[in-house]
Amino acid sequence: MSQEIEKYLLKKLGEGLESPKVPLAKEFEDLKELLSTKLDSCSSSDVPVLRAYLYSLNDVFSECQALSGKNTLLSPTVFKIKQNLSKIKAEIENIKPSDDNNPNGSLDTPQNNGQLQASLSDAREFHRLSSRSEAPPKVYGFDDEITHLEKLLVRRGSIDYFKTVGIVGMRGAGKTTLCQLILTKPEVKNHFVPRIWVHMSTKDNEEDNDPKIAIVKRMLNSLGVEGEMLKTILDEHGLAGLLCALHVELMRKRHLIVLDDAQDTGDWYSNLNASLPRHVKWEQHLAYGLPKGYGGTVIVTSRNEEVMKMMVGEENIYRLLPLSNKDLCWDIFRDEVEQERKPFQPRNEEELKREVIQKCAGVPLAAKMMGKIMREGIRDGSVTLQTIQTQISTDSLSIGQ
Repeated sequence: MSQEIEKYLLKKLGEGLESPKVPLAKEFEDLKELLSTKLDSCSSSDVPVLRAYLYSLNDVFSECQALSGKNTLLSPTVFKIKQNLSKIKAEIENIKPSDDNNPNGSLDTPQNNGQLQASLSDAREFHRLSSRSEAPPKVYGFDDEITHLEKLLVRRGSIDYFKTVGIVGMRGAGKTTLCQLILTKPEVKNHFVPRIWVHMSTKDNEEDNDPKIAIVKRMLNSLGVEGEMLKTILDEHGLAGLLCALHVELMRKRHLIVLDDAQDTGDWYSNLNASLPRHVKWEQHLAYGLPKGYGGTVIVTSRNEEVMKMMVGEENIYRLLPLSNKDLCWDIFRDEVEQERKPFQPRNEEELKREVIQKCAGVPLAAKMMGKIMREGIRDGSVTLQTIQTQISTDSLSIGQ
């Protein structure tokens, strides 16, 4: 796939420039044309240098797109970016082709890359959170887990270290809820951009029969790649093109990805820590779409410990156990019953509390479901303690995580 990354980056930048009222559109257009010309005439040893410019330009352009339609042309952020783009243009114009027979003659990484990244950091406040998941309004019993995982994710001194974290636990233990809470923590939000949430389970309404294609498309869609672009990439390059595009989208970014409810044991999903080989066949592994060395992190949740070991390695697994404080199940149950703002004061409260705690066995989802049955029964007048006992069983947990 010679220069496929560069072609994709140029195409992406060009399509973005078709949008109206993007700040500094003229400057980006001039740079796009200049880089295109340089790529046509450069030696192979200079391609990585030009690619570095394209990565950075696409990053900064994405931030400028977030400013579209606003009166920002005179803002300090845009003014600073404009100054740096002028310097970059002059530097690219001075690039002289290297001799492929002399490997040491190729250009170094662009000196201005730090300037571009500084501009990107200044503009990052405009970045939209791409996660589709929100934390539940009230959660019990995860304080220690949240503290541990937050420290693990934003650990100082490991900025460039790619991490994988696997959260495994029985159905209903709260794996998804825990991840939702982690993504809303201020330190995590400030540390990772972008942050995306991807459901790994098959969806009935998806047009793609291949689950691998469906998953990568979900990831790219969450990163802002639109449907028409996805269709073009898929038609021209298949799964390999989609993974290459994913790699490009995440390159040079400290990203956080949650892969929720992993179930497949296929080799394609294995060893997410694997680095991109020199002679890559993009379609061979999901890991190849996840660039290493920029501080990115992937969290995987699963009910299957073998799946987790295969994807992240046993040393990276965090086991989520049922709540040690079983009384918290009563709090979860009561909150669910009182969702309609009606105080819940049953005559047989102590007996009911004992039944709920015993039946839930520390599983938050069981308590939530029992509360839902109680709330609906109160509404139509059909609920009794016996109703709760007969309708709730471990099979009821099959409705979700």
